[in-house]
Amino acid sequence: MVDNLWERPLNEVMQQPDFVAQRPEDLERYREGDLLGFLLKLDEEQAELASWRLNGPAIIKGGPGTGGSTVALFRVKSLLDRAEAAGQPAPRILFTTYTNVLTRFSEQLLKQLLGDRAHLVTVATADHLARSIVERMEPVSDPVDPQSLTAVIDDVHARFVPPGRSDFEREMRRKALGGLRVDFLQAEFEWIIEGRSLTTLEEYLAAERTGRGIPLNAGMREAIWYLHQNVRGEIERKGLTTYWRVRNRALDLVRSGMYRDRFDAVIIDEAQDLTPAALALLVEVCRDPAGLYLTTDASQSLYSRGFTWARVHEQLQLRGRTALLRRNYRTSRAIAEAASTFLRETGAGDPECLGQDHVHDGPRPVLYGFRSAQEQWQATAKFIRDMARRFRLPAHAAAVLVPSKAAGE
Repeated sequence: MVDNLWERPLNEVMQQPDFVAQRPEDLERYREGDLLGFLLKLDEEQAELASWRLNGPAIIKGGPGTGGSTVALFRVKSLLDRAEAAGQPAPRILFTTYTNVLTRFSEQLLKQLLGDRAHLVTVATADHLARSIVERMEPVSDPVDPQSLTAVIDDVHARFVPPGRSDFEREMRRKALGGLRVDFLQAEFEWIIEGRSLTTLEEYLAAERTGRGIPLNAGMREAIWYLHQNVRGEIERKGLTTYWRVRNRALDLVRSGMYRDRFDAVIIDEAQDLTPAALALLVEVCRDPAGLYLTTDASQSLYSRGFTWARVHEQLQLRGRTALLRRNYRTSRAIAEAASTFLRETGAGDPECLGQDHVHDGPRPVLYGFRSAQEQWQATAKFIRDMARRFRLPAHAAAVLVPSKAAGE
């Protein structure tokens, strides 16, 4: 009704994405409002990179909204099409992404894209693959869930007395450790110690920690190392394990030759959100590095900490095999430029991914200051109403981000 009463401007209509229906019956799904299984139409740049360097390895970098995940899905189709055209057996393909939600969504899209060939592709998270490898070779304990893991670290942290040459040194280290948040320690364990498969204190003392935000001297590293050992011991006493340990055990089994199953091609979507150990495992289960294809964006990583591809695997020689997606279909130019400024000035973003071409234009983000909480709430409500009207959306389409639950209420 709204679109009929107040027509959209032509430039707004033209900015809407194009979808591809793979078969006539898809039009019925469109009529019924089911767009979940539809894939966006690739532009020329994206289509070229979906079939670029079919004898990899290859890595596709792109900022938010540039379509890296969609290109990764079309990469699967390109590999199957090439084998079919050459009269060869279909390759065994592993498509992996970071979360279970993304995995389920990718499965749906691949069914839409591949039709009756979808069963030829294994879709799984790196953690699901790691656990299935270990379970096929030996018993494995249940990985502790994230909330329980945080509670264990918090409990051990509160009781832990770090090593030192004197009572004074131990007390100073204990106070310094007390100033580190549990989530920082958890990330240090996952991304540096376990994420890089470090097995000795000497390896941890020598480890590069670029991007972690808080520098640690040798004494603090020693204290954190032994805290990690205590946390690991406490988890094992409970008869549990962690996803970190499962990844490293799976990597050991594959590298040792005890686990021999391999894929002809491994496509890794959102590679920036995987630890080096998880990435190394995915490289190892690929029969040949030529079958590797990665999409990544270090500028929008949720979990990543700086590392080089050389740390992941010596076979990942990606010089000359990296391509860049530049066209942003998701975010307006003004919003993307504001975000890029934060990333650029803090050194958190991938410099190559910060410069983008934009399809959408829009108003600049606005920073307000308020004299009272009441004034802030009133202005926020007005902003939501105005934007809902502008974008023809209900008020519940808005998100309000707050520093605490109390502020949100």
